Amino acid sequence: MIQSFFGLVVSLIVLIWSCEFAIKNSILVSKIFNIREIFVGIFIIAIGTSLPEFAATFQALQMGAEGIVAGNLVGSNIANILLVGGIMVFPLKSLNVVKQDQSTAIFFICFSILCLPLQRRRRRTSRPHQ
Repeated sequence: MIQSFFGLVVSLIVLIWSCEFAIKNSILVSKIFNIREIFVGIFIIAIGTSLPEFAATFQALQMGAEGIVAGNLVGSNIANILLVGGIMVFPLKSLNVVKQDQSTAIFFICFSILCLPLQRRRRRTSRPHQ
């Protein structure tokens, strides 16, 4: 029990350190390759933050822990909306959005909205016929 708790604490410390490391190096990559930071955030950081969730879900599936899988799926979405979305509200008074970043955000929002009907269509066709 103590070993499991210690392992969890060490894992969280490593996760926090690796996040800082990933952000600093992602900013460096965006400067080296002259890529806007919003694209680095969308592709590198988003994939990097999703990989631990994927690994935990995959490991839980291998162990047959369906409750952990379901909890991770629901919990990660709730945490992303409340924690990450909540943190985003704080700098809004001083946030200066570049015109290029505004158009990029509008593009991804429109693209997401356009993909919604495809998601609903797939759900309808995947149900067994009765």
